Amino acid sequence: MKTHQHYKFKRNSQDRRKRTILPLKYLLFGGKRKTIRRREDQNKLIILDNHNYRFGILAIIILILSVMDGLLTLNLIELGAFEINPIVSTLVSINPYLFIFIKYLVTAVGIVILILFNNYRSKIFGMRVAKLLSIYAIFYIFVIGYELYLKYHLNIMG
Repeated sequence: MKTHQHYKFKRNSQDRRKRTILPLKYLLFGGKRKTIRRREDQNKLIILDNHNYRFGILAIIILILSVMDGLLTLNLIELGAFEINPIVSTLVSINPYLFIFIKYLVTAVGIVILILFNNYRSKIFGMRVAKLLSIYAIFYIFVIGYELYLKYHLNIMG
C-alpha cells in the first residue's frame, strides 16, 4: 500500500496554481474548464480555457460582416456619400486599405475580449458578456442593410 509520503515525493516541486502564464498546450489546444462550477464564482471575472463552438462561428460571422461594412463604406464614398465619423474619414483619406485593416483589427480584438470574458455578468448591460456577441452580429446586419439601402438610392440618383 502506498503512503502519503510516496505521493509527496512523486509530485513536482512547482505549484501549478501559482503560474502567471498559461502553458502553451492550453493556448493551442484549450483546456478542460468549460463552465463556472461554483455558485459563488458566477459573478466573478473568470476566464475559461475551453469555449463553446458557437462563439467561434459568431466570431467568423462578425469578422465577415465587418469587412463587408468596410467595403460598402468605401463603395458609398466612391458614389458620393461622405463619412460622418472623423476617425474613419481620416483613415479612408490616408489609405482605404489601412482603414479596412484597422477596422478588421479592432473588431477582431473586440471579439477576442468578449470571448475571453464571456461568463462575466456586465453590470452596465445587466447580462452576460456572451450575449453581446449576438447583439454585435445583429447590429452589423442592420448597418449593412442600411448601407445597401443607401447604395441602392445613390445608384438610382447618380
